[in-house]
Amino acid sequence: MMVPYKGNKAGSRRQYLKSNPKKWGFKIFARCGISGMIYDFIPYGSEDTFRNHNFSEIEEGLGFGSKVVIALCSSIQDKPLSVVYFDNFFTIPELAFYLRDESGISCLGTIRPNRLRGCQLKSDIDLRK
Repeated sequence: MMVPYKGNKAGSRRQYLKSNPKKWGFKIFARCGISGMIYDFIPYGSEDTFRNHNFSEIEEGLGFGSKVVIALCSSIQDKPLSVVYFDNFFTIPELAFYLRDESGISCLGTIRPNRLRGCQLKSDIDLRK
């Protein structure tokens, strides 16, 4: 989510995303419930984003988006009973396997074609038929 801010006192904490309706502001990664209630959040701070989190070597190798999901899921109380949904920025197959194997969390997310690791899919034209 983006918290709008157009001032100039924030230094490098302020982000610019040209595709968002709120182009300038603070980027915040949040874990929310179905009702929209925020249960946990991490403000983006470039190199300081994960200063309060320690990751294993496996978690470090999964990439930035996966580390965000793992950090936000660390505060879930009943992990084996939980399902986490996220968008295509965070979705990679390795993250889904890691969450299931390490903490029993089920997940669902859309995936970008370049992150399928060689899996061949039908083209959009064939799927429309």
